[in-house]
Amino acid sequence: MTSNIRNLPSIVEQGTSGIWTYRKWSDGTAECWGQTSVASHAYAANGGYFSVEEALPNGLFATTPPIVVVSGKIADNVLTDIGYTSADTTTRVQTYLINRNSSAVTKTGVVYWMIKGRWK
Repeated sequence: MTSNIRNLPSIVEQGTSGIWTYRKWSDGTAECWGQTSVASHAYAANGGYFSVEEALPNGLFATTPPIVVVSGKIADNVLTDIGYTSADTTTRVQTYLINRNSSAVTKTGVVYWMIKGRWK
């Protein structure tokens, strides 16, 4: 039995930048993850939303990252959706917290991000 361990990518750089923890891999993959706290905001009932945007770590991605995984919630509201999410460029990512509750709420929120792309 032969081992393919030597063919696995290795971490060439890792660290933190703002809200982000990031890694660069020897195969050219870059990834970062973090969370954004959203200050108290008034959300209308049945679809009230708030845009959440974050700057990505400077110089981490060579092209717009194709993979953005996001989740979030408005305080303890189980009726929270995530709207359109995108890494619009190599420098920022955006999503929407959406209130699906039948009542308007004014609460804090949180968004959890995971972004994957290429650094070379």
